Formats: sequence, C-alpha cells, structure tokens
Amino acid sequence: MGYKGGMSIQIYTANGAFSAAQLRQIAEASERYGNGTARLMSARAVALPGVPEEQRAALAEELAAADLLTAMPEQSLRPVGFCRGLHCRHGQIDTQGLAAKIEERFLTAYKDAALPHKFRIAVCGCANNCAKVDLCDIGIMGWQHGYKVYLGGMWGKKRRAGTASRDILHTEEDVLDLVGRALDLYQKEGRQRERFGDMLERLALADQSDILAYAAAKEAD
Repeated sequence: MGYKGGMSIQIYTANGAFSAAQLRQIAEASERYGNGTARLMSARAVALPGVPEEQRAALAEELAAADLLTAMPEQSLRPVGFCRGLHCRHGQIDTQGLAAKIEERFLTAYKDAALPHKFRIAVCGCANNCAKVDLCDIGIMGWQHGYKVYLGGMWGKKRRAGTASRDILHTEEDVLDLVGRALDLYQKEGRQRERFGDMLERLALADQSDILAYAAAKEAD
C-alpha cells in the first residue's frame, strides 16, 4: 500500500510484545527509512509509513537483527492475531504458542505465494472471543479441552460470520493440518479477488470435514 510516496510496512514480534529496545529501533528506523511516524495497528503490529520501495529489503534486514518481523503490503497471508490466552484467567489454550507455530510453518512458505485475496487467521483462548476469530478466514478458539474452528469469516464492506465447525479438534497438529489444507485449497481453487468464505460457498464446503474430504479427493485425482 502506498503512503505519500512510499510503502507502509507492518512490524511485529513473535509474541506480540515489544521491548523498550525494539521500540527505540522502530523509532530510529522510522526516521531513517520512513516519514518519521509510526501507527498502531489492530493486528498486533506497528506500521511504519513512507518507506521507499527500494529500501524495504534494507529495512527488513535491520529490523530482523532486533528480532522484529516485517509484513510487506503485497503479502496475502497476514500475521496471525491472538488474544492473551493462558495469560488470562479465562484462557484455555496457549494462543501465542499456537500462533507462533502457524506462522513458523506457513507465513514464510506463503510469503511470496499469490493467494486470490488477503487471508487472516486468528486464535483466541475462550468463548469470550476477544480476537474476533469468527470474522477471520480461519478462526481458532479454545473450547472444552480442544479447538473450535471457524471458517470463511470476513469483516469490512462485506461481512460474513465464519461457519463454526461441527467437531472439535483435539491437538495442535490437527489445527496445523487443517490450516495447511485450507491454504492449499484456497491457492488452487480460489478465483482472483475471491475471499476464502466466498470460495467455500461456491464449492459447497460447509465444514472442516468437507475441506479435508475435498482436499483428499483432489490429491487422489
């Protein structure tokens, strides 16, 4: 996304917390590469606007040395949102740990991959749903010793509540497998500028079991 002659680069950390040293690094980078300002974003990130396109790589390398991650504007798969999880008295799952595993497995793999549209994933620790997971393409909620999944949510000009799974997933690996299959399906079957939820409706895939069955049938072809 352009911003007064430059790009707006999102900066985030693996656990959602910024140290004082990292905040100083962002301030220095804003003056050196951007327009001298930084903006707080809703998805655990700080946006640094006004970065010339030809300086993005140098900025990312400099920030990486301070354990700061960057999301470029053209990335379809966005950093995973999460609530406090086990740091909250209501939390039933380690939201930060699961979000980190999702990013480790998929964010780099899909960094340069062209998905049909933006794709958001969020994790919340309980039914209070502080992370609004039902409004994300894939939402994961801590639920009675497992994980309840919402598929195809979106918010903005067009709003669609994600479809809640009929079955509860019991392990993090089950969740990661579903996320991987959903992303692969979206990349292969989604139409240009079609959101994930719209694709699920078009293909009549109403539940996570439908996605797994559809993916398995495609692999068998």
